[in-house]
Amino acid sequence: VVSPGDSSPAAGSIDIGYKTGTATIWKGDTSIDTTGNYNLIVSSTFTTDSDGGGLDLGDITNLQVGVERIASGSTQLRVTEIYVEVDYTP
Repeated sequence: VVSPGDSSPAAGSIDIGYKTGTATIWKGDTSIDTTGNYNLIVSSTFTTDSDGGGLDLGDITNLQVGVERIASGSTQLRVTEIYVEVDYTP
Protein backbone atom coordinates (compact mmCIF):
# COMPACT_ATOMS: atom_id res chain seq x y z
CA VAL A 1 0.00 0.00 0.00
CA VAL A 2 1.59 3.26 -1.12
CA SER A 3 0.50 6.78 -0.29
CA PRO A 4 -0.43 8.88 -3.36
CA GLY A 5 2.46 11.11 -4.43
CA ASP A 6 4.84 9.11 -2.25
CA SER A 7 6.84 6.00 -3.04
CA SER A 8 6.93 4.94 0.62
CA PRO A 9 4.52 2.21 1.77
CA ALA A 10 1.94 3.27 4.37
CA ALA A 11 0.73 1.14 7.28
CA GLY A 12 -2.90 0.82 8.31
CA SER A 13 -5.86 -1.55 8.39
CA ILE A 14 -8.46 -2.57 5.83
CA ASP A 15 -11.38 -4.96 5.65
CA ILE A 16 -12.40 -6.93 2.56
CA GLY A 17 -15.81 -8.47 2.05
CA TYR A 18 -18.02 -10.14 -0.49
CA LYS A 19 -21.65 -9.64 -1.40
CA THR A 20 -23.89 -11.82 -3.54
CA GLY A 21 -27.29 -10.79 -2.20
CA THR A 22 -28.34 -8.14 0.30
CA ALA A 23 -25.72 -8.71 3.03
CA THR A 24 -21.95 -8.18 2.91
CA ILE A 25 -19.67 -10.67 4.67
CA TRP A 26 -16.54 -8.94 5.99
CA LYS A 27 -13.27 -10.75 6.70
CA GLY A 28 -12.27 -8.50 9.61
CA ASP A 29 -9.43 -6.12 10.40
CA THR A 30 -6.33 -6.86 8.33
CA SER A 31 -3.15 -4.90 8.97
CA ILE A 32 -1.05 -3.63 6.09
CA ASP A 33 2.65 -3.25 6.86
CA THR A 34 5.30 -0.86 5.54
CA THR A 35 7.63 -3.44 3.96
CA GLY A 36 6.48 -2.59 0.45
CA ASN A 37 5.80 -6.28 -0.21
CA TYR A 38 2.50 -7.50 -1.56
CA ASN A 39 0.09 -8.41 1.22
CA LEU A 40 -2.20 -11.38 0.65
CA ILE A 41 -5.36 -10.21 2.37
CA VAL A 42 -7.94 -12.93 1.85
CA SER A 43 -7.32 -16.54 1.08
CA SER A 44 -10.64 -18.16 1.88
CA THR A 45 -13.15 -20.61 0.51
CA PHE A 46 -16.82 -19.69 0.73
CA THR A 47 -19.56 -22.26 0.31
CA THR A 48 -22.59 -20.05 0.99
CA ASP A 49 -23.86 -16.84 -0.50
CA SER A 50 -23.64 -13.66 1.58
CA ASP A 51 -27.22 -14.13 2.80
CA GLY A 52 -26.43 -17.62 4.16
CA GLY A 53 -27.97 -19.71 1.39
CA GLY A 54 -26.33 -22.15 -1.01
CA LEU A 55 -24.24 -20.76 -3.84
CA ASP A 56 -25.80 -20.77 -7.28
CA LEU A 57 -24.93 -19.33 -10.67
CA GLY A 58 -26.86 -16.12 -9.89
CA ASP A 59 -24.64 -15.49 -6.85
CA ILE A 60 -21.53 -15.74 -8.97
CA THR A 61 -23.02 -13.42 -11.58
CA ASN A 62 -23.88 -10.87 -8.85
CA LEU A 63 -20.63 -11.21 -6.88
CA GLN A 64 -19.25 -7.91 -5.58
CA VAL A 65 -16.02 -7.44 -3.60
CA GLY A 66 -15.82 -4.55 -1.15
CA VAL A 67 -12.82 -2.84 0.44
CA GLU A 68 -13.18 -0.65 3.50
CA ARG A 69 -10.50 1.41 5.23
CA ILE A 70 -10.58 0.91 8.97
CA ALA A 71 -9.99 4.14 10.90
CA SER A 72 -6.37 3.55 11.88
CA GLY A 73 -3.00 4.19 10.29
CA SER A 74 -2.42 6.28 7.19
CA THR A 75 -5.40 8.13 5.75
CA GLN A 76 -4.03 7.51 2.26
CA LEU A 77 -4.11 3.74 2.04
CA ARG A 78 -4.95 2.28 -1.33
CA VAL A 79 -5.49 -1.22 -2.64
CA THR A 80 -3.94 -1.77 -6.05
CA GLU A 81 -5.25 -5.20 -6.97
CA ILE A 82 -8.13 -7.48 -6.08
CA TYR A 83 -8.99 -10.75 -7.73
CA VAL A 84 -11.50 -13.50 -7.17
CA GLU A 85 -11.02 -17.08 -8.21
CA VAL A 86 -14.26 -19.04 -8.67
CA ASP A 87 -14.48 -22.81 -8.77
CA TYR A 88 -18.19 -23.55 -9.19
CA THR A 89 -19.53 -27.06 -9.60
CA PRO A 90 -23.35 -27.20 -9.68
